[in-house]
Amino acid sequence: MMTMRAWRAGLVVVALVYLHDTLRYLTMLPRVNVDEPWLMERAYQVMRTGIPSQPMLGLQHAYLLQVGYGYLLAAWMAPFGVGILQARLLGVVLGLGIIAMVAWIGRRTIDAQTGLAAALFLALDSNFLGGARNARTDIPSVFFATAALAAYLLGREKSQKALVRVRRRQPWSRCALSWQCILGRPDSAGVVAPRLRPTRARRLVRLRRGRRTCADLRAVPRHGPDPMA
Repeated sequence: MMTMRAWRAGLVVVALVYLHDTLRYLTMLPRVNVDEPWLMERAYQVMRTGIPSQPMLGLQHAYLLQVGYGYLLAAWMAPFGVGILQARLLGVVLGLGIIAMVAWIGRRTIDAQTGLAAALFLALDSNFLGGARNARTDIPSVFFATAALAAYLLGREKSQKALVRVRRRQPWSRCALSWQCILGRPDSAGVVAPRLRPTRARRLVRLRRGRRTCADLRAVPRHGPDPMA
């Protein structure tokens, strides 16, 4: 069982390995991709005019292909300056965030060793390092997708903790919050449903047979006729 201090120390080592592989010769390797000046120009136009236009291509109106990255890069370059180094540093920072979230997700879902191993493999992967060293849209997309998954796991854990607190405070609701009631088992629901307080539970739904179920735990629409009534 890995302690939290050991896990954090391992994550620092992984981060140092990643930064060593990405910061060296950042403006030289890989060579400048054709997409980088194209995306940087739109970010620069956002900084100047607020519109992601492309004067280099003769487009004075908003160019709406991958427009979100132009605003993201503009917000990054506004305090740090305009240049290939600053643009590529954004990818390096987002890549570091991806590695940290992968380690966190692995620790939360499996164990600490798995999270560190996944982060280390990612920090040593040439494809990932090449994407992090480019000022393109690949790494930001991966970053926000990973952040969404991490937010989902965090929200699930919080909801489970809230469920445990409800069970401890209200012993009468333990059966109602069990999987039997969620699946609509009438044998357990018939005992618990009449005891549910209306201020604490959602609306109950009657089946055609006239039995009460624990459908109060399901999301019942508040508008329109009830098809189960």
